[in-house]
Amino acid sequence: MAEQDTPSLEWTGMDEQALDRHYADWAARYDADLREGAGYRVPEVAVELLAARCPATDATILDAGAGTGIVGEFLHGEGYRAVHGLDMSPAMLAQAEAKGVYASLRQATLGEPLDLATDRFDAVVAVGLFGPTHAPAHAFDELIRVTRPGGHIVFTMRTDEVQPNNAFGLRVADSTRWRLVDQRGPFIGFARGRADLRFWAWAFEVPGR
Repeated sequence: MAEQDTPSLEWTGMDEQALDRHYADWAARYDADLREGAGYRVPEVAVELLAARCPATDATILDAGAGTGIVGEFLHGEGYRAVHGLDMSPAMLAQAEAKGVYASLRQATLGEPLDLATDRFDAVVAVGLFGPTHAPAHAFDELIRVTRPGGHIVFTMRTDEVQPNNAFGLRVADSTRWRLVDQRGPFIGFARGRADLRFWAWAFEVPGR
């Protein structure tokens, strides 16, 4: 899938309502566009990183920004069964629910308080969630809160959207909130058509409170 044929990958300047409409319109063909068309491999890299840090398949995992459930499918394939997902888009969640790989799914907006218990999860994974027009950097605070001490948060970002002095770069570097334990990248996230887009994947450990 060539770059000029993938307008769905471009969301610069969208506000929350426009982004919600964008994903509602895209939900039914999202998997075909990204996985079959563009050879999207970012979820696979993230799940490999999570499995290396959290190998127990009975772990309770939150897929933050679950979308259509691509990450959930990879987690299910690795043997994880206690996977819970959340996303802002009802249309994307409907696609995820149809896959039958989640213990629960709920609608929620990252950047707002989450109706989830503190220390609820052994690990959190967030793929394609964070960026200037997606979840804001302060959304990490809630993900840290719902992760148990000693648990892990694995997330990915485009290299062009995280810089040393922007909000995301400062959060990544903030060792007072979490500890970097592993990373991958920069790596090519699309096997076809978008070799210009490079990604980071990080694994952070949440310290004792």
